[in-house]
Amino acid sequence: MNPDSWLLPFAKGLMRTFLLVLFTFFALIFAQKITIAAKRAQNICAEHFQKLHHGPWRSALICGTSLRGEEDFENLKSLGLIHLMVVSGAHLMFLDRWLRWLLRPSLPGHVFLKQGVLFVYGFFAGLQAPLLRSFFSNGPGKSVSLRLILGGLLTFLFLRQWTLSLSLSWTATLLVQWPHSKKLHGGIHSLLIALGLCPLLLSLGRPFIGAALFQPLFSMYFGGILFPMTFLGTVLPLEPLLNAIWKIFFFSLKLGEQFPLSKSMSENSVAWNVLYTLMLQFFFWRAEVKLRRRNSW
Repeated sequence: MNPDSWLLPFAKGLMRTFLLVLFTFFALIFAQKITIAAKRAQNICAEHFQKLHHGPWRSALICGTSLRGEEDFENLKSLGLIHLMVVSGAHLMFLDRWLRWLLRPSLPGHVFLKQGVLFVYGFFAGLQAPLLRSFFSNGPGKSVSLRLILGGLLTFLFLRQWTLSLSLSWTATLLVQWPHSKKLHGGIHSLLIALGLCPLLLSLGRPFIGAALFQPLFSMYFGGILFPMTFLGTVLPLEPLLNAIWKIFFFSLKLGEQFPLSKSMSENSVAWNVLYTLMLQFFFWRAEVKLRRRNSW
């Protein structure tokens, strides 16, 4: 047997493996450095809001800081709305819509400008798992399932840990983009999303089941008024209006006192979070395949 017949392919394979290991090594170092820098940027973002009225809540909504220990935090848990105050892909979705409205398609480089603005915001929000997953999931490809799987796995590899916020973000996206969901009434779809998140939200406390009826209304207020106006308040003088908007928010949270208090529960295991998310991902893929086959007939 001629040694040259296998030596060259073996050497090429060895070189590719070496380059892959080298790339992974430097990618992990880069991920660590940029994560540290993003945390510092998040602290700068939080310091800006701490000086304002309702500063901790504004900081949590825009910068992704923790709300634990704040007044009305338990009411937020009782209503099962704590996940809405986590900086996630929903924030990027709202910003993306505004930027599409502001940046005309005829503007040179409008796509790169839009992506740059979204990344800068994500950087100052600490590059948290939901934001990274949203970035990684917005790649090319017709298969939504494939993009969501790759987005989740790349986020896990980047952060090197599986967090509850990653499961919540991934699961919420699956429920929002579920095949056939466009045929559902908006209120019914919102209710199904709230119920679908309950198995993961149990680790934050056990919300009263009746609070799920309140979530669709609060979600519309959050997405249409609270977040956009608070975000615009960082560059525009809107303090009187913002104070009124946040008063309505806290008045709504008082409704949480009408429900049984959220009971402390042991945190769900990472295995359960992974299993539940991947199970939904599997059923999402099955539904997507069936819908594609039906449309091809």
